[in-house]
Amino acid sequence: MFVEVERTASQVGLQLTGEWRALEITDIERTLAAIDLAPGTAVRIGTQGLTALDLTGAWALREFLQRARGRGIEVTFSGAPPDQLRLLDETLAGADAAVAAAAAAILAAPPGRDPVLTAIGRYAVRAAGTRWRDWRSWAAPASPCCVDLRISGACDRFPSRATCTTPASRPCPLWRSLPF
Repeated sequence: MFVEVERTASQVGLQLTGEWRALEITDIERTLAAIDLAPGTAVRIGTQGLTALDLTGAWALREFLQRARGRGIEVTFSGAPPDQLRLLDETLAGADAAVAAAAAAILAAPPGRDPVLTAIGRYAVRAAGTRWRDWRSWAAPASPCCVDLRISGACDRFPSRATCTTPASRPCPLWRSLPF
């Protein structure tokens, strides 16, 4: 048993007991879902009986608290709330602040310049640039007639300056299939 319930007319007392760990999360969630919380009641939670509380158990407790507060029920702890709950709240608050900052940057960007798409484009150009410099590794197997692909240093920026030579100076089918 993970929760001992004591009911009065206006308050529900919950005493958390045992080990609230990831291995027991299904039973913990089932126990918390079975607690009937009527609107207008207050919930007082005691954690003195907990022997272990990992982050999975703290997450289940946090979801229970959100469900109760969403119904307008006042939730208090006898003693201090577990540190794991504080850790989750601080982490999620930091994540919310980061998301809010990113959203503000996107909304503040001038029209026509999407910073997210700009970042994706820059990443794609950088990734393609590293692959383009070593195009001999992916292009050579495509055409058996290509003996040598001579690429000057300027060709890294201007691929149209690349040269393809064949044994008999025939037109190389690879040259027509290159993606530029």
